[in-house]
Amino acid sequence: MSKVLDRLERAGYVTRDRDPADRRRLVIRCTPAGERAYRGAIDADVANTIVTDRLDDAGAFRHQLIQLIAGLLAARGESMPDSLAAPSADPATGPH
Repeated sequence: MSKVLDRLERAGYVTRDRDPADRRRLVIRCTPAGERAYRGAIDADVANTIVTDRLDDAGAFRHQLIQLIAGLLAARGESMPDSLAAPSADPATGPH
């Protein structure tokens, strides 16, 4: 994590300061430039684009991820949230 924070700090997106109450702890804060970069990435839907641009079938991938999550939850004795069990409303992935 420190390498990621080093890069973000060098780019001017975050600051790191010692917590005055506990000098072992670092407090990370987003800078105005970091907030603009974050908002720009969200608005451009960068994360979704990075994934879906590399998939032949985004709907099948979503279905496989839901199966994986369901299996992990079942192993912990937890149930699937209704929001994941419901068909996708995303026209790019279609209903599943």
